[in-house]
Amino acid sequence: MKPRYILPAILTLAASTIASAADSSPAYNFLNIPSSARVYGLGGINISSIDDDINSIDQNPALLGPEFEMQVGVNYMRYISDANFAGVKFGTKASEHGAWAVGLQYYGYGEITGTDETGTLTGNFSPKDVNFNGTYSHDITDRLRGGIALKMLYSSYGEYSAFAVATDLGINYYDPDRDLPFEMGPKEFDEFTAFDKKDRPIFPGYKFENGKSIYRGEEVGEGGYVYAEPGMYGNIALLDIASMHPSSIIAEVLFGPEFTKRFQEIRDARVAIKHKDFEKAKKMLNGALAKYLTDEGAAADLAQALKIAINSVYGLTSASFENPFRDNRNKDNIVAKRGALFMVNLKHEVQKRGFTVAHIKTDSIKIPDATPEIIKFVMDYGEKYGYTFEHEATYDRMCLVNNAVYIAKYKDGKHAGEWTATGTQFQIPYVFKKLFSHEEITFEDMCETKSVTSALYLDMNEDLPDVSEEEKAYTKLLKEIGDTSRLTDPMTKECQEFERLGKIIADGHSYTFVGKVGQFCPIKPGCNGGLLLREVIDKKTGAKSYAAATGAKGYRWLESEMVKQLEKEDGIDRSYYDAMVDEAVHDISQYGDFEWFVSDDPYVQPNPSDDIPPWETPGEPWQAEPATAFDVR
Repeated sequence: MKPRYILPAILTLAASTIASAADSSPAYNFLNIPSSARVYGLGGINISSIDDDINSIDQNPALLGPEFEMQVGVNYMRYISDANFAGVKFGTKASEHGAWAVGLQYYGYGEITGTDETGTLTGNFSPKDVNFNGTYSHDITDRLRGGIALKMLYSSYGEYSAFAVATDLGINYYDPDRDLPFEMGPKEFDEFTAFDKKDRPIFPGYKFENGKSIYRGEEVGEGGYVYAEPGMYGNIALLDIASMHPSSIIAEVLFGPEFTKRFQEIRDARVAIKHKDFEKAKKMLNGALAKYLTDEGAAADLAQALKIAINSVYGLTSASFENPFRDNRNKDNIVAKRGALFMVNLKHEVQKRGFTVAHIKTDSIKIPDATPEIIKFVMDYGEKYGYTFEHEATYDRMCLVNNAVYIAKYKDGKHAGEWTATGTQFQIPYVFKKLFSHEEITFEDMCETKSVTSALYLDMNEDLPDVSEEEKAYTKLLKEIGDTSRLTDPMTKECQEFERLGKIIADGHSYTFVGKVGQFCPIKPGCNGGLLLREVIDKKTGAKSYAAATGAKGYRWLESEMVKQLEKEDGIDRSYYDAMVDEAVHDISQYGDFEWFVSDDPYVQPNPSDDIPPWETPGEPWQAEPATAFDVR
């Protein structure tokens, strides 16, 4: 536990028959010798610093608390000359707000040669002091704690011995939100970076009502926090939490001390394998994994298997059905929510330090114009909550168009100079290669996979009569026939017309069944392509109709296999993909100069005095008029 410094109000009462020497010098001076190495390092006096050290409570019994659960402390000190001090302490909580401890401390001063007042040798003796003590503390309020210690003291100095009883009373007042009782300059963190007595985050002001989570004035997603400031950026640090949800489980000790420790071993083993530290992984889990770590391929399979097990356990903690990992008190998916609330705090802390937070996606954060100092801050801040950040990558430039889609270029590392896309828009192979990687576009790049829950059909009607007008009349007539106000009307004329139109319409279509999933190519007009349709069933009447498949309207299509077999690659309608390219360029151009963005011109961080990045040079056309699509044809 990181120490917290608190404002002490100490009252120490010695109520005992402590003997004093004839010259009025104090007796039992050994009580002033600290048994804690940390306290000794603080100069031998500590009445206010809370540390996870059971030996520190000798200085103030109110430093003991429920956080010292089942803790044993052993100490030894080689003091001056032949003096040796040793002791043992045990402490644990007595209740939610109380704790007790017992201890034994021995002070031996080695062998000393005795003399009388004339200097005559009287023999050797071994002086010693013993302190047997018991301590109890209790939380008076959430910020005030009191404690009492009872000490049984025994001293033996040659032929002289003494016994005494001493009592210490202590009171501590502390504020968990502050490191000191007064502030010098601005606080390191705001009031939302707060922890309880067990060093668990408490997220002040968080509310979960009617299935929605509200924190710091914004709604936090139930599965993870997402935040975006769309724009064009440079020198972006991508920092990612290693195993966020498992780390939350471990930090909260969600399965109790024993089983949480086992879960942590599985998590740590997967991380070791991921980082290719196979020798370390072989020794973990009592060596159970060693036989599976024979080569990198087997190790990758093992890492995936461990990941599945870890994620399954996380999923079961928030499952709606009973299982060994589900706690009925967990109404708000504490595992995912803990990480989400942490990311909200992190966003504010990074912004407070003058940096832009471009994007947060569940367990990762992207910070433009990142410095080593802000990267270290993020990592240190994560450690406070039990999270380990990894510096996954640094992008030379990035354009974020919404909270799920961006295109970026790596600055360094093994992928330096390469582009990476997240989100469908820029991942489409034709778009990615045409605009960014400039790789050769292959036949496979012009194939589209479509899937539906009903059925896909190709309407091969290009050489058939156009029946669109008849279809409009047919639809209008269908509504008239279905009019419930005319149930007694035989509507003979309308029914005959309805039947006639149906026959004409049937002659204008040739539906070819494909299936629920298929791969297709857009085909130029006149190349015998068909309209790609999905089957629609009216739930009330059971009537069957057809509608354009998603993303297929306005183009004709053929199954990719047929295009290949019939050698119709030249008939592929590239205007379908060029439209996607134009749209991608348009979206990027909303945030800056597209030509600069895709060039090899270096990114230079803007001068804080003018705050103009290289893609926003004054006088550039994009500032004065709407961006135009990039001409890719």
